[in-house]
Amino acid sequence: MFEIFFTHLDIDISDEQKDLYMQYMTADRKARIERLKRREAVVKNLLAGLFVARGIEAAGFHYDPCDIYIGEHGKPLVLEDKYYFNLSHSHGLGGLVVGDKNCGFDVQKDIEKYEKIEKRVSCENELKVLESVDPGKKSRLFTLLWSAKEAYLKYTGDGIRKELTIIDTSPLLKEAVNHLLEKNNENDRINTEIVVGGERLHFTGGLIPEYNDHTFCLCTEEETKEIKVTMWRAKELCQKKEK
Repeated sequence: MFEIFFTHLDIDISDEQKDLYMQYMTADRKARIERLKRREAVVKNLLAGLFVARGIEAAGFHYDPCDIYIGEHGKPLVLEDKYYFNLSHSHGLGGLVVGDKNCGFDVQKDIEKYEKIEKRVSCENELKVLESVDPGKKSRLFTLLWSAKEAYLKYTGDGIRKELTIIDTSPLLKEAVNHLLEKNNENDRINTEIVVGGERLHFTGGLIPEYNDHTFCLCTEEETKEIKVTMWRAKELCQKKEK
């Protein structure tokens, strides 16, 4: 089972809170925070680390910052594979997935200016689906395409080091055209299987409750029949961790 959490990371915190939250940061995040000069960037990084700690605990796992390390290409990993998680953020909105299987997760605000990169990152099958929809819905569909590719790359841990056109997300896009775009329902999700590099993977995509100009996509080894989604206010997140 996977649990997905969303929260807004654009709030300010006191110096006292900053000192309190540092104890929950991993060694990598602590080092990153210490290098930052702008207060806004420091706060955002602290809240992201706090969000990870709180989400892991809420999903039923024991959080110890010493268990988390960074893989070869920047993916956060957990000692002995005790659990898996993936963090993403877009325009101040943070998204986190936690589960007992490997996963990749991405959150994206609708990409309005996609024309310059559309053909560079899309394969022929994807371009056909994009061209089949009304212009007003194309931005949302391209955002899902981009989010699915990001989720796959975060699943593998490779980051954007692969040619993006080899990832054919057209089966997911077709599901979106038939179910997601027409209803525009933030509670609807689409699921489909996609073969990438000879591996059968499952992709789950949808709109984000209360932020339906944002799309999320989850990439997993197995079909995710049960996904719990929780929305947290940033202030609520801070209060919970301080108790």
